[in-house]
Amino acid sequence: MTEQRIARNLPHLLSLAEHVEERVEGVDVSVVGDVVMMSPVSPAHFRTQREVDRQLREQVGDAALGGIEFTHPEWDTRRSPDNIVWHGDEEEPAPYDADTIDLAVEIVSASSVENDYVIKPREYAAAGIPACLVLDPYTRAWTVFTDPSGGG
Repeated sequence: MTEQRIARNLPHLLSLAEHVEERVEGVDVSVVGDVVMMSPVSPAHFRTQREVDRQLREQVGDAALGGIEFTHPEWDTRRSPDNIVWHGDEEEPAPYDADTIDLAVEIVSASSVENDYVIKPREYAAAGIPACLVLDPYTRAWTVFTDPSGGG
């Protein structure tokens, strides 16, 4: 599929992904190229994400979101933190600018421990995101990264 066709269909694909994710529990839905991908998540990951979303919404209302795609010049790929607090403009087209993220939350998956503890926090720091919270439902521990600099 050509890049132009992907760009033209991206809003439809993102809408489809959001529709599926709202109605099917226990899956992570993302758009990669011209494909809508559905990946199962563990019950612990799903419950943790849902509880974080509930607690953040109680504190910051609609500024709390999950599964939204962001980009930044420092990143090789787009990122979709499990949960975020942001100050962005919903009218802007996706992917959104990572500069609008105030807090990124990552929930550790058994298959991506290094990615969740090392790579993503380093990329978020390089993008200037003020805080990154890593929650590990397997060890029942959390780690918070603050005061980012260009190196992490």
